[in-house]
Amino acid sequence: MGPGCKLLLVVVCVAGGLSAGAATGQVTVPCVPGVPVPGCEEPSAGPPGPGGEPQPPPQPPPPPPQPCSVKRTTGKGSFVGIVAEQIYGTESNYRGCALSALARTGVRIIRQPLRWSSIELERGKYIWAWWDSYMTALARHRMQLMPILYEPPPFRARKGAQRGGYQPARFSEMGAFAARVARRYGPRGTFWKSNPKLPKAPIRIWQVWNEPNLRYYWPPKPNAREYVRLLAASARGIRRVDPGAEIVTAGVPQSTLKGAVPQRKFIRQMYRAGAARHFDTLAIHSYTESHRLLVKQVKGIRAEMRRHGDRSKLWITEIGWATGGPDKRFTPGLQGQKRRIDRTFRMLKAERRALGLRGVVYFMWQDAPPFPGFRDFWGLHTGLLEMDGDAKPGMKPFRRHARSLRRAR
Repeated sequence: MGPGCKLLLVVVCVAGGLSAGAATGQVTVPCVPGVPVPGCEEPSAGPPGPGGEPQPPPQPPPPPPQPCSVKRTTGKGSFVGIVAEQIYGTESNYRGCALSALARTGVRIIRQPLRWSSIELERGKYIWAWWDSYMTALARHRMQLMPILYEPPPFRARKGAQRGGYQPARFSEMGAFAARVARRYGPRGTFWKSNPKLPKAPIRIWQVWNEPNLRYYWPPKPNAREYVRLLAASARGIRRVDPGAEIVTAGVPQSTLKGAVPQRKFIRQMYRAGAARHFDTLAIHSYTESHRLLVKQVKGIRAEMRRHGDRSKLWITEIGWATGGPDKRFTPGLQGQKRRIDRTFRMLKAERRALGLRGVVYFMWQDAPPFPGFRDFWGLHTGLLEMDGDAKPGMKPFRRHARSLRRAR
């Protein structure tokens, strides 16, 4: 069985009661990439992590034996965010405990891939159970979500021989899917109407795709003009449902991978293709060897934006440094990670108004082991927590800066 398989169950029960669409009787539940459903095979290689290494989603750690008390976020800002796919990938006690721990750090927003293929398993048939459960948990902790709209199902995707995350065959279909998600989880979403006792935490921020200047994410080769067409179609679909939604571009990295288009060149091509009228916030990914190089890179992007007359906000939707694994450029060790987190956030706080920064998302919450059959890579070691849950030294400066910025937007 693969991502499109089904498992026959009697009842599907999620946090907060029966999921919408689930009822007593026989129902089908998808084998979702990154979701541990008994009876499904291990997932195949997913999209690359930092550095372009193809990897499945991180495996959730073993759950605590008892549920944790619910800790809610405070403040109204969303400047400091986190990538935490393990929280999405389980309904065990780990999810609630991890969200409470995140809330204590001052983080108020989670960036999470919303894989179209994990919801539309068959043409026109949408299964929301897992996402309903996830959104319930986020709402209980008053955590915001930045979904990454990505990965159309095979019957809606382009075909090709090259391995990678193929774009939709029809970009308008991505817009229609995005509108469907907004009608469920947006400010007037049916999910909130069906769960009136749940604290309301609608999706208002939408990131369209990921790293389209890399061949893996835009096979067979990156094309800024095509990406802008996808961005435009997605933005139209979302804004029809929620005119006040914030549309964020895909995070564009600087990469030395074969076939990658340089960061500033790709962004320049996006502007020339008319991207500015379709987004509210430009996103980049900034993996660098030091805080000074990172700030230099951000300043260069802001200068590029000014050249095109764009005063939009700029969001760094991935940064991170590893404490282990290969590739020494981004693996400064435990104390090196602590220093880089501290110096980077200190410098970005000081420069955030001058640079027009919307926020920073750290990759990632907790270290993860390599998936069986896949090699280790540095992106699995960028966590603020060790695999056993112990905090790394870098957690202390991260928490201090996140708390000081929890009212910033």
